Amino acid sequence: MEIYPEAYPSILPTFEQAFHPVIWLNGMKRDPDQTRDELESNDFHLTAIDPLPQTYLVPDHEREMLIHHPYSAEGLVYFINPSSVIPPVILNPCPGQRVLDLTAAPGGKTIVMAGMMKNRGQISAVENVKYRFHKMRANLEKNGVTNARLYLKDGTAIGKNCPEQFDKILLDAPCSTEGRFQNHIPATFGYWSERKIAEMNRKQRKLLFSAIRALKPGGDLVYSTCTFAPEENEEPVDRILQKFGDALTVVKYEITLKNRRSGLCRWRKKEFHPSIKNAIRILPDDIFEGFFICKIRKSESTL
Repeated sequence: MEIYPEAYPSILPTFEQAFHPVIWLNGMKRDPDQTRDELESNDFHLTAIDPLPQTYLVPDHEREMLIHHPYSAEGLVYFINPSSVIPPVILNPCPGQRVLDLTAAPGGKTIVMAGMMKNRGQISAVENVKYRFHKMRANLEKNGVTNARLYLKDGTAIGKNCPEQFDKILLDAPCSTEGRFQNHIPATFGYWSERKIAEMNRKQRKLLFSAIRALKPGGDLVYSTCTFAPEENEEPVDRILQKFGDALTVVKYEITLKNRRSGLCRWRKKEFHPSIKNAIRILPDDIFEGFFICKIRKSESTL
C-alpha cells in the first residue's frame, strides 16, 4: 500500500476478516458499570478498550447472544466499531453546549456525544438522505437521546443559515469507506474508483467549509472519515487551512493506541500544511476500522 508501505503486511489480512464485536454501554439509561457487572455475572466476557470510555470487546462466540439479549433491545448495549468512538472523545462535547453533528446518520456518534453531554445542552443532528434520516431517528429514540434535534437538510447550507452558532461540531464526512473494505463482501468495495474519491473530495470540501462557518470563534471541530485516501483526509483540511489562515489551528491530541499514525504532510506531488501532522490516522486491525481524525480549533471569526 502506497500510504503505509511499512504496515502493509499487517493491514492486508484485515480485509479478509470480520471485525471482532465491540459494544458501548449506554449511560443515559443506566449506570454503565451496573450494566457491565450484570452482563459479566451472566457469563459474558467484556474487555475494556482503553482509552475509550464505556467501550468493550466481546468474544466472537458471544456476538449473537448479545445481539438478541434484552439489553440490546432496551438500548443499554450499542454495537459500534471503536474507531467511531474516537471522534466524539476527541471533540469532548460537554453538558450545556450547543453541538452540530453534520451527516449524522445512522447516529452512533450522536448517541455517544449525547451520553458524554448527559443529555444536557443541544445536539443538532443533520442528515440529507431520507431513509438514513429515519433510521437515525429510530436509533436515537431507542437509545434514550433526548437532547438532539434532527434536521433532514443539506449540510452544506448550515454554515450560511447558522453562522457561528455552535460551540463544537462533528463532521464525520461521507467518504469512499476504504477502511471498511472486506474482500469477501463485494458490496463494500464494488463502487470504489479514483473518480469516486474525487467526487467525495468535492462533497467533503463543501461540508467542511460549511462547518467552519457554523463554528463559534473559540470552538472546536472534529473532521473524520473511515477511509485512507489523502485526497479525502489531509487535502480537504489543507484547503480549509489555506482559505482561513491563522483563524484555524490543527490541535494535537494524544491518544494511546498501537495502531495510531500521524497525518501526512505530503502525498505524491502535494505538500500539506505542516500542522496536519497533528491529525490522527488509525490503521485497521481485527478490532479497529481504518480512520482519519483531525481536530481544528477556530480562534477568530471567519465570516
